[in-house]
Amino acid sequence: MNEIVKSFTDELDALCEGLLLMSETDAPLKAFEWKKSTIIDENTIKTKLKVAPEATLETLNVEDFLKNSVTPQEWHGEIEKKFAEGFLQVAGFLNEKLKDVKVFKTTGDARREVVVVGLTENGTCAGFKTYTVET
Repeated sequence: MNEIVKSFTDELDALCEGLLLMSETDAPLKAFEWKKSTIIDENTIKTKLKVAPEATLETLNVEDFLKNSVTPQEWHGEIEKKFAEGFLQVAGFLNEKLKDVKVFKTTGDARREVVVVGLTENGTCAGFKTYTVET
């Protein structure tokens, strides 16, 4: 029997399904692979996010960015526990499949676009996009 090989984005989208990044709004995660991009830098991120070249980006590491999403709290109910477990699976998948994973977040507006991106074994840029609202 042939095993169906899922793409990176299919696998990550399946892990992200139903997860929401909590901020002043709850935002879904959307997997991507930029097959023509092989360099992770601010210019690539600005181009892909379609933000102005003079815009500034905040750079974070994945652990800091996902810390609140993966850390269990004593007040967590079943839904929060499922979210934390889901984010742990996403983080594990990213660490397994990607190198040099970074987080880029736009600054300046209340709605901030977020890209979690690393390099696949083929050298393309991949990860997930989401957003936060911070006022």
